[in-house]
Amino acid sequence: MYVLPKKGGRLIYSSLILKGENISQSYNGYTVLNNINCEFKKNTITLIKGKSGSGKSTLLHILSGLEKPKSGFVLYEGENIHILDEKQQAKIRGEKIGFIFQEFNLIPDLTVEKNILLPIELNKMHIDNEELNNLYKKLDISHLIKKNVRLLSGGEKQRVAIARALLKKPEILFADEPTGNLDAINTNAIVKMLEQIIIEQKLTLIVVTHEEKLFNLPYKEFELTNGILSECIKND
Repeated sequence: MYVLPKKGGRLIYSSLILKGENISQSYNGYTVLNNINCEFKKNTITLIKGKSGSGKSTLLHILSGLEKPKSGFVLYEGENIHILDEKQQAKIRGEKIGFIFQEFNLIPDLTVEKNILLPIELNKMHIDNEELNNLYKKLDISHLIKKNVRLLSGGEKQRVAIARALLKKPEILFADEPTGNLDAINTNAIVKMLEQIIIEQKLTLIVVTHEEKLFNLPYKEFELTNGILSECIKND
């Protein structure tokens, strides 16, 4: 069982939160995902690797409910998310799932603060100002909140995107190449911040990445090749 350590060295033993069964997807007759089965337990980190164009992002979008598979289904806490109506799906995505994109997906004409608060306001969720300020501090963006997003560096934009995803306290955090546009220094800083917050908020993290070794915490690793998802056996 893959688990995240609590402070003090004790382990958090986890139960199933997300499951994909017989997931297949194709575009214009080309099979991208072929009968994929996968399980994700609470408070765990899972890395999904593969070459560019292998379907990693497609799988992430299906698991998060952003895209419907050609066949198969996804269970979130035992419920098939793809047979829910759009309002029910939106509620799960809005309240239970966070998403970090490689390209940040921020609105350039808005300030940092407005970008972070926008999903909360759209979902009419309560904001705890103390928790908000603590999140700013953890991600080292307190000095940026009134700044226009278009003026930020890549590392700053990614920290803003992480804050936006984490503010609603999701149960699952999906990250699509979260360090893909960052240099080594910014990558290391982002990973350390993520690890701290993952432990504190007891998140389930599912990451698509090309990095050979991204996290210091225990993680499970899969490789997506020719539409087939296989677990990697780590020897370290």
